[in-house]
Amino acid sequence: MKKVFLLIIILISFSCSDNTLVNNCFSNLSFDELVDLSNPEFNAILTPGNHVITNEGGRNILIIHRGTTPKYKAFDLQCPERNCNSPMTFDGLFLKCSCDDVRYNSLSGCPVNNEGQCKNDNTCFALEYTVREISQTSLQITR
Repeated sequence: MKKVFLLIIILISFSCSDNTLVNNCFSNLSFDELVDLSNPEFNAILTPGNHVITNEGGRNILIIHRGTTPKYKAFDLQCPERNCNSPMTFDGLFLKCSCDDVRYNSLSGCPVNNEGQCKNDNTCFALEYTVREISQTSLQITR
């Protein structure tokens, strides 16, 4: 019985992950900020389907309330190719780099083709942050 219990614990521990893709285009970037959702700046994000763009820790961050699991997504608005000084824009579905018109999927951060499908090349992804809901009024955004 102890062996079965130990096996179950091991399997559960291996199944845990934060599902955030490793993105080598943004190496050596660490980030850890708390967002207070009771701040009026974040009123829109309390409703599923809405988003806010904010400056946290010196970074322009897009936070999306998905209404599903995971409830929140966050992306850095710096263009992944890093040769652009303008932040990406967000149209509700895609992030877009204004310097080269590359679009990125707001669910995974992958660069997309004209049909909106993820490209299978070596193009950098949009930088996704891990978002953890600390309470109903607080999010922790990390990288």
